[in-house]
Amino acid sequence: MRNLNIKIKHKKFISSFIIIVLIFSISFPFLGRYVFTGNNQPKSENVNRRLKPNLKNSKYNKPELMKWKENKDPYDTNHNGIDDDLDKKILNLTNSGANFEYGSGQNNYDSHLGDFKGKTEFIEKGKSAIIIQFPDIYRNKIVKIFREYKGVIDQQYDTAINGFSGEISYRGLGDFRDKLDLLDIPFFLEENGKIKSNLYYTGRNMNLRPYVWNKLGYDGDESSSIAIIDSGIDDSHNFHNGYRDGDFKYKIVGWKDFTENNQSTPYDDNQHGSHVAGIAAGEGIGASTSDSNTYYITKNIVLNHTGLNVQEGTISIDLASFEIINDTKDIDLIFQFDDYTQSNDDVNATAIMLYKNSVIHSYSSKVSDDWVYNPSGEEIDTTNKIGRYHLRLNLTYSDEDEDGAVRDPDIAFRAIFDYPFDPNTYGSGNIWKGVANDSHLVGIKVLGKSGYGDFSDVVSGVEWAIENKRRYNISIISMSLGGMSRVTLNDAVNTAMEEGIVVVASAGNDGPGENRVGSPGQAENIIAVAATNSQDNITYYSSQGGTFDSQRALKPDIAAPGGSVNDLTIFSSDTNDNDAEGIYTDGFFNDLTPLQGTSMSAPAVSGAASLLIEAMGGASNWDYSFSQAKLVKALLLMTATETFPLLRESYGRRYSPELNRGGKDPHEGYGRINIDMAIQAFTNYMEIGGSFSRDISSSLHNSFAPHGVARNVDLSKDKAYRFQLDIPKNSDFDLFLYEGKGTHLGEPILAASSISPVKGRREEIYFSPEVSGTFYLVAKAVSGNGTATVETSFIEDISVSINAPKYPNTHGFTQIEAKAKYYGDLYSDPINNLNFSLTLDGTILNSTVIPNLNPGDSYSLNYDWNPGFPDTHNISALADHIDGEAYTGNNEKTKTVYSRQYFFFEDFEEDLSKWETLEGKWHITDGASEYPNSSYSPTHSMWWGEEDTGHYPRENNQRGKIETIPINLTNAGSDLYLGFYHWREAKYVWDISRVRVHYKEEWWETELYQIDYYKADIEPWTRELYNLSFLAGLGHVQIEFSFSVDNNTISQDDDNYRGWLIDNVGVFGILDDIAPKWIEIPTDQYIYQGNPFRYEVNATDPTGIAFYSVNDTNNFQVNDNGIITNKKSLERGEYWLEIRSYDSYYNYVSAIIKVEVGIIQIIPSYEIIILASILGMAFLIVLLRKRYKLIN
Repeated sequence: MRNLNIKIKHKKFISSFIIIVLIFSISFPFLGRYVFTGNNQPKSENVNRRLKPNLKNSKYNKPELMKWKENKDPYDTNHNGIDDDLDKKILNLTNSGANFEYGSGQNNYDSHLGDFKGKTEFIEKGKSAIIIQFPDIYRNKIVKIFREYKGVIDQQYDTAINGFSGEISYRGLGDFRDKLDLLDIPFFLEENGKIKSNLYYTGRNMNLRPYVWNKLGYDGDESSSIAIIDSGIDDSHNFHNGYRDGDFKYKIVGWKDFTENNQSTPYDDNQHGSHVAGIAAGEGIGASTSDSNTYYITKNIVLNHTGLNVQEGTISIDLASFEIINDTKDIDLIFQFDDYTQSNDDVNATAIMLYKNSVIHSYSSKVSDDWVYNPSGEEIDTTNKIGRYHLRLNLTYSDEDEDGAVRDPDIAFRAIFDYPFDPNTYGSGNIWKGVANDSHLVGIKVLGKSGYGDFSDVVSGVEWAIENKRRYNISIISMSLGGMSRVTLNDAVNTAMEEGIVVVASAGNDGPGENRVGSPGQAENIIAVAATNSQDNITYYSSQGGTFDSQRALKPDIAAPGGSVNDLTIFSSDTNDNDAEGIYTDGFFNDLTPLQGTSMSAPAVSGAASLLIEAMGGASNWDYSFSQAKLVKALLLMTATETFPLLRESYGRRYSPELNRGGKDPHEGYGRINIDMAIQAFTNYMEIGGSFSRDISSSLHNSFAPHGVARNVDLSKDKAYRFQLDIPKNSDFDLFLYEGKGTHLGEPILAASSISPVKGRREEIYFSPEVSGTFYLVAKAVSGNGTATVETSFIEDISVSINAPKYPNTHGFTQIEAKAKYYGDLYSDPINNLNFSLTLDGTILNSTVIPNLNPGDSYSLNYDWNPGFPDTHNISALADHIDGEAYTGNNEKTKTVYSRQYFFFEDFEEDLSKWETLEGKWHITDGASEYPNSSYSPTHSMWWGEEDTGHYPRENNQRGKIETIPINLTNAGSDLYLGFYHWREAKYVWDISRVRVHYKEEWWETELYQIDYYKADIEPWTRELYNLSFLAGLGHVQIEFSFSVDNNTISQDDDNYRGWLIDNVGVFGILDDIAPKWIEIPTDQYIYQGNPFRYEVNATDPTGIAFYSVNDTNNFQVNDNGIITNKKSLERGEYWLEIRSYDSYYNYVSAIIKVEVGIIQIIPSYEIIILASILGMAFLIVLLRKRYKLIN
């Protein structure tokens, strides 16, 4: 019985053990497994890019911050973090001890702007309205400090720029700036200042009617929208009737009001925004009388100059210019005037209608301050008066109290008239419709009823457009506004372009004479638009541009119809919300209003860009890439045509466009817009061997005719092509070939051109591309008119190429390859005994006679070259010409390579723009000097000495220096050198020649390197070479050359010593532009909520890995070894992480991974199951042993 009991117990034990094992086995598949939501497939991106600081999200390192500061340097020359203009105003305010007033103060009304020029603005001593930018990682700290000094934040930005706008006391501003400087936080402060804001002929000038709208069939993408950043859009006007958020069945699909009104639905209390929207995308249904071809026109003018003094006298304001083309209908008109001047002085008005500059009707009243003329509707007879009409207002300012000025003048005027107009529609529909009339509109209101707004609101408007671009399919931002130069606004619109939105802005209405394009028109990425009249003349008011310190981009970019009181004003939609900024109730619903300005030309280009985007595939093909936005810009600019010899209105040749034959000038940019050609360039493909023709005219001959023709062609590397343009005998046409991609700013790149000034002479381009791809072929009319016929052909040809690195290895051998290839067809004969050579700087390295070369075959020459000494070299390959070879331009190729890259070079042959300091006897030598060997380079060098005596004076305290501008060595690689040629002739060794290298950063300067020359004589033009590799990647340095006379050794016979001459000063080294590589490409990671995150990444680079960075610095951090950890507990969800690895020269490789945080499944964990199993087994063993003892 006892034995039986033991067996039973053993069976129970075995059964229990089996159950425990089964439990463990069942649980094993769940060990370490966690349940996540979402897609678990890993996604990663391996990106190889040149360093571009991301000031929104990236980890900041010193070089990135230096680059960020450098972008602001042109506007902050004293490096104190404050815009120079604001600096000056604060200084004047400090010195005055009172409110600081700025502005011209001149009382000069400019009718084309519709505002008072010289409007006085104030910086009050009590407070300053500012906008500040900074890297986003400092946001919380800066906001906290700003509020500590009683600053009030208005709006915060984190998309278009990083920063905020607000108000702070004058004293608080200084303390705030000092605190940021003390904490070494980078920032840029500027003032939040003010910004300000007929269609049938626009359609004709731009060849929309009938070619683009009818023949090409483009009238706007129905799935895209144009964002109008302006005074709003009246959604009740027929031009842009109807609004529903996000509903593309309506004209207006989006709306945001940044003014103090903050209304939730569209409106326009000024008229400017509605007028602009009508030009860009209006449907063109204007209010008409019982006669459907007669339209109601309203023109308002408000001049509130309260607080200003105006001299007594009369000024004339031209309000409208229009054309009557038939005399079947008379003009009905009403004038209304109100003088609100509060002082004892008066303003009287005379309203005048002119026909061909002769007065046909006028009215004035000096009896009443307020009057209405012709409410009963007296008509102006137009019988036999076909032609141009002008509406003019004369204002007479009367100093009634004889105190020397008319004080606080304030008036309002309204003219209402019906306008008979029935031109040829050319089958293109309504005469008033906008450029891209099927496109939709998004209204972003940033200007108030007076037409003014704050820069901060405009920046907010740009940011809102970027953030909502996909919601409303915003592909274009149109900005008919401008003001003083503002870095913040420029940065915002540049960002919008980089975000894939084409930004178009007015160039401004300040006329010619100097660089007058303000923000946002001066921003480098965007399209700035000048204005033309209906005859293609640049208008008198269109701002002359120039280049800007920030990026050297010449503005404006292009010209488009803007209207002119000297020609024809632009009629577009008025607002139904009010008249005269709310002084009068609306006179007529759906009326039109005449305006002129680059405010009108900008939306014309915006509409044109929308047509081009439609041709490119519209919203369905728009990926919001910078490259797409730049292509739109490049196509518009490359197909623009120059208006020469037309003069600017009211000006002579000095202030008018010159003939640049494909170049750019500060009056019209690349020329007047031709949207028909831009669409042709993108959509019309041309086969090599084909031809195309079109009748074209110059602007002088016919402003409404086509001005050119364009196609795209695909070209293969190293093949040779001929492009031929046949021209009528009395005309001058030019032929251009543009690359498929523009510059980094979106400007067109000219690959080749033929621009003979001889009338009737055929233009020919022979071209062999170095890379295969798409090119654009454009023929443009310069003078005359006629048929332009373009033919293309492939040429039987010998083409040579060179394969050599731009920066060859300086520590060993580099292989150079030269290749000759024979391009021919099946019927071409072989080439025999072709001479082929490879040369370096004119010295033959390798040569041969190729015995036989068949069509399609190639032959290579190779040479192993050791570059050795730092220098620039020209490698050339040359093959003989063959019989019948039409184009020999590619029989020889030369490639420039650099055994070092020059970061600075000066041969003193031009000017001293590369030198920051010039003291003492230093000067550029006279090119006609009678003294021999005065220079190493052709004619000039830098000399410490005197031209009249030929030597340097040995006198007390004779010393001086020259110092370069800062030289950027941030991206300098290894083997960095300073080299120069010099000649020293001094009597005493104590007269010291010295070379010093300085490292400058803001307030401090460190001397890094010094070379002294004590030797009395150094042979003429000895070359010196010094290794500066320890400076590579440091930042900006300056080189100083100084000479000093030892006062203790001066004697009577110290004459006839030349002194010190230097020439060809250069700093050169290797430019490292090769990014690191991942050892293993980072992959997606998964953790469950509550667990710490740790992930290690590794990259390699010949120069070493300097550091790693991650974009999401709120949740993650990475150390210099590439170990990424979480900074705080991660919530459930997905985190997209961009990881970068930087080398010593700040090139980086990037990978994007997903970190997914999930929750654990409700299943016992591995540890609990193991513990339970062990405890169970132990319990059973103990129990069994106890019972076994009892039995025994």
